[in-house]
Amino acid sequence: MESSKVDQEAGKVEETYQKVDTESEEANVTRVLALDMILKSLLKISVFLSDFMLEFCQETHHSFTEDGEYAVPPSTQLRDFLLNNLNVTHHPLEANGVFELLVTVLELLPLWRSVNEPLSSKFEVYEAAKKICNRCKLVTEYPVERSYGLIVVASSLREIKAICIQGFHI
Repeated sequence: MESSKVDQEAGKVEETYQKVDTESEEANVTRVLALDMILKSLLKISVFLSDFMLEFCQETHHSFTEDGEYAVPPSTQLRDFLLNNLNVTHHPLEANGVFELLVTVLELLPLWRSVNEPLSSKFEVYEAAKKICNRCKLVTEYPVERSYGLIVVASSLREIKAICIQGFHI
């Protein structure tokens, strides 16, 4: 009798697996890859890394090994935390998808939250038509592709650095 229950459960799992939309699965893979790219870039920024080490790692109380190192590397902690807490509605390859993903990532972290102004006001998105080969700088015959970039507003970056410096002195 138990084997029939197991067979029924296995059938339900297979049925559920078949219902997964390949487009949504592809979008999730793209989101994870975009998130990895954003995290790799953010962890190279000293202000972000110091804030992350002070705030996030201390708040989550992760365990240390005997050597005094983190049992789980901080970058892995952050990635797991974001994957569990992120809810992104737009596909990262859409017009402002990566921008919205970056803003969502920063809003989940304590220092970057602001009650006074939205975080998206600290960044600008620009769109450029690209028809020049990056390698040889020649105009190509390929169709124009859109590329998107972020510009950080300098005054907001100064404010964030000032907050970090004050945090070290307190």
